[in-house]
Amino acid sequence: MRTYQGIARRLGLDEKMVRAVAEELEICGYRVAKPVKIGKVHVKAIRERYAAGESVMSIMANTGFDWKTVDNIARRKTWQHVKDGPNRITRSS
Repeated sequence: MRTYQGIARRLGLDEKMVRAVAEELEICGYRVAKPVKIGKVHVKAIRERYAAGESVMSIMANTGFDWKTVDNIARRKTWQHVKDGPNRITRSS
């Protein structure tokens, strides 16, 4: 998933310009993904993927989060209060 900030950085444009273009595209029926806030589910998924051997770059490309954000979460430098465990709500019978 791509964000306005990521697109702007990659193209060397101002984020305001990218947002303006996105608004024009939405008027024409196209959509650009809005930024996603990181939650506990994301943190657990990132840590599981990293523990399974997936690279930070691969996780970053797939999730749309910045490299440093993914790296800090995977190495437990941030979101330390989130414990490992199931990242889905399950029903017990």
